[in-house]
Amino acid sequence: MAAGRRQTWARRIIVISCVVILAVVAIGVPVWLNQREIVPIAPVTLCLGVQPQAVLLLIALENGYFADEGVAVAVKEHVSGKRAFLAMEDGECDLSNATGVVAVSNSFKRHDYKVLAGMGSLSNMFSVVARDDRGILQPSDLKGKHVATQRASAVHFFMYVYLLRHGLLTEELKISFKRAEELPAALANGEIDASFMREPFVGQAKELLAGKVAIFQGPGAYDVRELLIGRDNYIQDNPAVVVKMLKALLRAQDFVVESPDMAIRIVAQRLGARESEVAASWPDSSFELLLDQALLVGMEDQARWIIKEGFTDEKEVPNFLDHIYAEALAEAKPEAVTMIQREVNYE
Repeated sequence: MAAGRRQTWARRIIVISCVVILAVVAIGVPVWLNQREIVPIAPVTLCLGVQPQAVLLLIALENGYFADEGVAVAVKEHVSGKRAFLAMEDGECDLSNATGVVAVSNSFKRHDYKVLAGMGSLSNMFSVVARDDRGILQPSDLKGKHVATQRASAVHFFMYVYLLRHGLLTEELKISFKRAEELPAALANGEIDASFMREPFVGQAKELLAGKVAIFQGPGAYDVRELLIGRDNYIQDNPAVVVKMLKALLRAQDFVVESPDMAIRIVAQRLGARESEVAASWPDSSFELLLDQALLVGMEDQARWIIKEGFTDEKEVPNFLDHIYAEALAEAKPEAVTMIQREVNYE
């Protein structure tokens, strides 16, 4: 009898436990689902210039960091940051990457965009690729030759600085301008004698020229700053999304430090370049989100160059604080904002 009662109570306990568990699941699962549902998924369209210095963007996209932060990024790829920026200006997207030169050159005619952060710098990104069968064996041999690059871009500014460094005047060369992707073929078919370019176009030119090539570099001549830029109306309407974007890029920054070989592999694959070509410039690179005083000084230098070259009718250097939106980075990582600014309350 006693054994039978114990079995009966045991069965009752099991039944009651099952009922309690089912009740908890019935109540808890909808609550959990509702909690998942209220996490907002913020859409943003990014015009992505696929270029070597866009490291943090390429890694954040590849590793899913934007999605982790609750941002759904629709990507529209462009051959260069300059073309990505112009597409953003035309309303194709909300944000873009571009170099400081691109942002500066457009600041004379447009006032509806802001720099959200610097995403790193490369001091040895550009090269001079020349035909050695045209007698170009050293930089001084460029005198009197026909050279080409992409107009009013970072590589154009590099060309200007590089020629100065080697005592050459622009008027001593024949200079023409082409799209970045057109430069390797123009060099290979003999239309030009040399070009100023970056990867993956340097590697493409080397393959096309099949050994008839001389390559000169200018480490330290010009630190290329890569920027994240947004349209004013998007930033004003979506400040929280911008912060999320920057937090994702901060994760990418950590990834570069912790897994440099994997980062190089990701960038090389996205560029269509060899890992060795990407790795060659890595020691001279810094991939860190910053808004620092050096960024403003560099933009002012580039503005003076643009005025000197006659790319604008304006004669005065703009106040680039008008083109900086520091609030988002100050929220994502306060210590990353070190430039002297107008007094702003970030609370």
